[in-house]
Amino acid sequence: MNRRLMAFAGLAWFALLLAAMEFWQKGHVTWLPARTIAVAVITVALASRLRPATWAAKLNPGSLFFPAAMFVLLTSHFLSALGGECLRAFRAWRLATGSPRALKGKWIAATSLGHALAGILKRSIARAERVYAALAVSGVAR
Repeated sequence: MNRRLMAFAGLAWFALLLAAMEFWQKGHVTWLPARTIAVAVITVALASRLRPATWAAKLNPGSLFFPAAMFVLLTSHFLSALGGECLRAFRAWRLATGSPRALKGKWIAATSLGHALAGILKRSIARAERVYAALAVSGVAR
């Protein structure tokens, strides 16, 4: 469960950056960051209750629910990987700076937290690009 909560922290950071980039580019924010978080919450709830690996294995590839099962499986796997990245980055940040106790009045701890968050975003975007490339090669991506 801790990994899923950390995945939501990384996802919230990603949605916040997405909203900031939209505001900077267009002057207003669309519903995309909110929908991103909503889809992740629904997917994690489904993945924790339905066990997507066994659910997808039981379904026939021609079934109506097979694409939904594959989406839940892919998204839950991606969020699990993102949660692992967040845990590693925040654990390394905490060990390197002595934070969160050191965050009081120390600029270097806040700067290193920014670098840790930027690293999470960079790795998650690279991972998402690899997943999309694999989907495009297999013909699933639209």
